[in-house]
Amino acid sequence: MKVCWEKDPGSPLTHLALLVPAGSTLDPPGQAGLANLAARALLRGTRRRPRHRFLHEVEAMGATLSARADARHAVFRGVVLTESLRPFLELVAEIFSVPALERRDIDELARLLEGELSTARQDPQYLASRALLNRAFEGTPLAHAPEGRTGQIHRIQAKQVRDFFHAHYLSAGSVLGLAGGEGLVPRPATGSDAILPRSEPRWSGRRSLIVEQSAMETTPLYLAVPGVGEADPDLFALEVANFVFGEDFTSRLMRELRSKRGWTYGVSSSFRQLLPTAAQAGFFSAYLFPSAEFAGPAAAATLRLFEEFGQEGITQEEFERAREALALSAPFRYATAESRLNLKLRELLTGRPYETLEDFLAKLASLTLAQVNRTVRARVRADRIWISAAGSAESLRPVLASLPGFAEPEILSEDQVF
Repeated sequence: MKVCWEKDPGSPLTHLALLVPAGSTLDPPGQAGLANLAARALLRGTRRRPRHRFLHEVEAMGATLSARADARHAVFRGVVLTESLRPFLELVAEIFSVPALERRDIDELARLLEGELSTARQDPQYLASRALLNRAFEGTPLAHAPEGRTGQIHRIQAKQVRDFFHAHYLSAGSVLGLAGGEGLVPRPATGSDAILPRSEPRWSGRRSLIVEQSAMETTPLYLAVPGVGEADPDLFALEVANFVFGEDFTSRLMRELRSKRGWTYGVSSSFRQLLPTAAQAGFFSAYLFPSAEFAGPAAAATLRLFEEFGQEGITQEEFERAREALALSAPFRYATAESRLNLKLRELLTGRPYETLEDFLAKLASLTLAQVNRTVRARVRADRIWISAAGSAESLRPVLASLPGFAEPEILSEDQVF
């Protein structure tokens, strides 16, 4: 296990983040949701402490503890009074050394997760994102949602959860992060990293997807092109350019789609909208939710802005304004021990080097407009752009099919993306 510590002597609280390489990409065929079920099941008590006693002891320490699985990791996060850090860590260690994983608890939890999944399926934005990921990673472990598939979770047996735990939780590659007071400073430990499954998006050209949803007042839309991994040396310049394009409230996307035309309440772009921070390349995407009546023109305008951005980059005035704004806001990224810890965890998980505030400001000051625009032109490829929407197929189909380079959209049901 690797341990990362960020001290904050004045804080009465310590934040914990434990990441185990046991995410949903390891779910066996027909058992989608197993990784998430296993992570959540670990908080249902140990062989020494039944569930209610375990939860009571967590609360008595002034602590909280949660668990979930994303695509690559089981993620455990907690907050505890610093004075109780040592017994809290001992309690966390106990769920990995002697977990209960009782059949009754697992069956009850599986029914709960089926309900949570049904709720997630009612979120049109999530449906649109899942449709894009499902088709971009079709045939790979990243194609299915970490939450699982409806009708599969309750079929997972307690033995399968226990087997998954023994196969993946006891191997090397976990990362423990702590941020807060000085109740306990762990000795950094090393270990070989687990090899996580890698999946690259399989796409070419222009393609559109529609998840059928009726009677919606807004239409959630994603437009996505291939992105870059966290450790990619081009990412810094791209992030500066994206501040101009779609990150800031005064960005091009906000000005064109909201301020000037009033088509959508909000719109933003990012390299992390569709997939969490990772070493491998994901997507550069824009998300907007226009009124249903303006979905067509909003999609067309966003596509045009993507094309212009990829071809022309940003202006000198935009560059100077972005650099000034990023320099002014940079101290907030390092303001708390928890925020600094997250940057250090990112380094361990993705290989992107941790930068101090001084490093960041120096790097920003040395960046040139020519470097930014050269990178944007090379890496933002609007000839490979996908659109994914949730809404009425009857109204969206002709709109998306009419966009330059797009054929007939693929119409999907909720069951097809979960």
